[in-house]
Amino acid sequence: MPGSELAIPSRAVKPDTIALEGVLLSPDEPNALVREGVMVCPYPDCGTADRIVELDVATRTNQLRIVAPGEITAGTGDGTYETDGYECEVCCRRVSLPDGYEIVSWD
Repeated sequence: MPGSELAIPSRAVKPDTIALEGVLLSPDEPNALVREGVMVCPYPDCGTADRIVELDVATRTNQLRIVAPGEITAGTGDGTYETDGYECEVCCRRVSLPDGYEIVSWD
């Protein structure tokens, strides 16, 4: 049937922005700055110090138990957490960790 074939792109196109479960991730998130021993928001119209936070995604298994007629308790069980990114709490824009820095522990 003429005209029913789909065109095959000649090269792969890398998207500028990736949508993941309703969150937009850009490959060009600027690195947080380091000033006087704290991280600083890199956006010129913000620049807030010490308000960069980690965003995570959690998968947990919580045990459910019937304790009385019509009542169920959920116990905090095992959890698995993955880093989803970082953002400034003040301007709510995503950032990357400063160059040369990595998270070495979670307290």
